[in-house]
Amino acid sequence: MMEKHLAEILIQKGLTLSSAESCTGGLFAHGITNIPGSSRFFLGGVIAYSPKSKRKILNIPRGVIEEYGTVSRECVQKMAENSRKLFSSDISIGITGVAGPDELEGKPPGVVYIAVAMPGKTCIRKYKFQGKRISIKKQATEQACKFLISLLK
Repeated sequence: MMEKHLAEILIQKGLTLSSAESCTGGLFAHGITNIPGSSRFFLGGVIAYSPKSKRKILNIPRGVIEEYGTVSRECVQKMAENSRKLFSSDISIGITGVAGPDELEGKPPGVVYIAVAMPGKTCIRKYKFQGKRISIKKQATEQACKFLISLLK
């Protein structure tokens, strides 16, 4: 279970975590909060599903959304960085993408961007998952955990 391994690392290092999710609809936060004691490191999460909620809750500049779209490196970077500020966490993860079945902003189902905002840097990866909507959401959540673990080791 990736979330449990991630939790152990965060607790060991004394780091706090927050999240900003779009296409995963809170699945990442759900997995984290299923772990007993997650309140020791998980400060909270936001599900900013619409462009409007990304602007209003996460303070994503309108220009970023208009120029790059909500499914982009630029948007996910701001999601992670602004979530980190919102919750005053050491680390925050941002997830945005297309769960399908239809394309969004010209991007096919399965395209997902994940960003990890840490002190002094934000790391971003683009993924292309296969499968139906629920499968894409699960794959994105699992890769988010793996990505975060790889950065913390």
